[in-house]
Amino acid sequence: MDSRAGFTLVEVTLVIAITAVLTAMSLGFTRSSEKRVILLREQAKVIGALERAKTLAIQRYKTKDDPLGNKTRACGFGVFFDKSSSPNVVIVFSDLEPCNGKRTENEDIQKLVFDSRIEIADAPPKPVIFKAPYLETENSGEITLQIRGSCSSQAKDKEPCLSQKVGVAVTAGGGVAGKLRLQDC
Repeated sequence: MDSRAGFTLVEVTLVIAITAVLTAMSLGFTRSSEKRVILLREQAKVIGALERAKTLAIQRYKTKDDPLGNKTRACGFGVFFDKSSSPNVVIVFSDLEPCNGKRTENEDIQKLVFDSRIEIADAPPKPVIFKAPYLETENSGEITLQIRGSCSSQAKDKEPCLSQKVGVAVTAGGGVAGKLRLQDC
């Protein structure tokens, strides 16, 4: 009977190899999915802002009270996408009389700042405004978010890359829906 106990060299090598393969797969997964997680988090901010404006428009119609405590009547509630600021900003505001669809700073309700790695690639040029009672939507369209400077360094090296973009569609009837698109650079 052999009194030596332990693992053989082949068994130890096999365990190390399996561990290395699993580690490499998990590291690759987390790095590639980090951008997608950031994009989806910021997309959720946009959807939340649009839904808040829509809810405030309905609430204002039902209660006849301005949620800001102002005595002026709100014609609707809107969302403005500021592409000029860095990082980009989304602002929820109330469209007060004279109901011109333009945003002023005293009408702002909430300001959401994007992660500095995200930029608004496309958005309606004017604010999206929801008006009760039928949720008429002015300036409906699609808002597209992307990673700031995505694929620019890889395109120079002629390496294949995949551009990840997320979108939020706003319909004329007040519908809000998220979209995920993967495109070649």
